[in-house]
Amino acid sequence: MAIVSNSGYDSINRIELQMFLINCPSPIYHGVATNLNTDGLTVNYTLTQTNYSGHGSFNGTYFQCYDGNAGIPGLEPAPTVTAVIKEYGATAFDTIPFGWLGYIADYLTHVFQKLQAFVVLLGYFATPANFSILGYGLDDLSGLSLMLIVGIYVFAYIPIFLFAYKAISPFVGG
Repeated sequence: MAIVSNSGYDSINRIELQMFLINCPSPIYHGVATNLNTDGLTVNYTLTQTNYSGHGSFNGTYFQCYDGNAGIPGLEPAPTVTAVIKEYGATAFDTIPFGWLGYIADYLTHVFQKLQAFVVLLGYFATPANFSILGYGLDDLSGLSLMLIVGIYVFAYIPIFLFAYKAISPFVGG
C-alpha cells in the first residue's frame, strides 16, 4: 500500500535514482574503465587492463555515482557516473605495497553507499507520499535521518507483521 501512495512522477524518479546508486559498479583493482555511459539504471564501460611489469604501480578505477542535479530545487534527479583513476598498485620503494589499502577503503565506501541507497529506497516504500515531520518532507531529509525514520517504521511494522503471521499461518503452534 505504501508503494501505491509513493508512486507520483517525481517519486518514481527518486526511486529510479536510488536503484541507479545500488547498481553502481564496484571499484576495479587492476584496470581502467573508459567509454562510460549510462543506459537506464546501468553503467556501461570498456575495461582496459593496465600494463604491469612488476616494478611499478598499476591503476584501478573507482566509480562515483551520484545525482547530477543534487541541490538544485525543482529539477528531476539526473543519474551521473564519473570514473576516477587511482593507483591501487602503489608501492613504497618498489617493495612495500600500500595501494591496496586505498582499494579496500574505496570498496568499503562503495558498500556503505549501496547500503545507504537501499535504506533510502526502503524509506520511500515505507512512507506515504504526503509524509511530513515539522514541515519537512522526504526531499528535505538527509540519508541519516531517513535511516532513523525507516528504523522507527520497521519497529512499528514488526509487531503488525508478526500478528498477521500468527493469525494467518496454520502451521504456527500456540
